[in-house]
Amino acid sequence: VASAGANVLDDYEEGTWTVTIVGDATAGVTTYTDQQGHYTKIGRAVLFRFSVVWTGQTGTGNLLGGGLPFTSLASSFQTPFAVRVNNLTYLGAQVGGQVQISSTAWVPAQWSTGVGASLILVDTAADILGDGVYFV
Repeated sequence: VASAGANVLDDYEEGTWTVTIVGDATAGVTTYTDQQGHYTKIGRAVLFRFSVVWTGQTGTGNLLGGGLPFTSLASSFQTPFAVRVNNLTYLGAQVGGQVQISSTAWVPAQWSTGVGASLILVDTAADILGDGVYFV
C-alpha cells in the first residue's frame, strides 16, 4: 500500500552493472574474461558486488574502475569497501577499494603500516572481487 510517511521504504531496486577497468592517465583498451556486477538499492544505500578479470590492458597511470550503477554521494571522504585481488601488483601490506566522491568510479588502494592510502598502477592482467555499500 502506497504511503507518504517518513518511515516508508519507497525505493527498492535490484539489477546488474558492467564493471570497467582503465588507466587514469591514458584509458587504454582492456580485454576482459569476466566483467559482472550486481546491486541492491534500498533507499539511499547501494549494496554492490563485482567480479572483473582482464587479460590485457594498454592504459597508463593508476588503475581506475568504473561502472557503478549510481553516482555516489558528494561527501568529504571516499567510501571504503572490501576487495580480493589476484595477480595485481601492489607494494602495500594491505589492499582495499574506495568508491570515488560524486562518481560511478572506484579505485583499488594500498595501505602500509604508518602510511596513508595510495593508488595502484594499472596492471596488464589481474582480477578483482569487490563487495561493499555506498550512499547516493
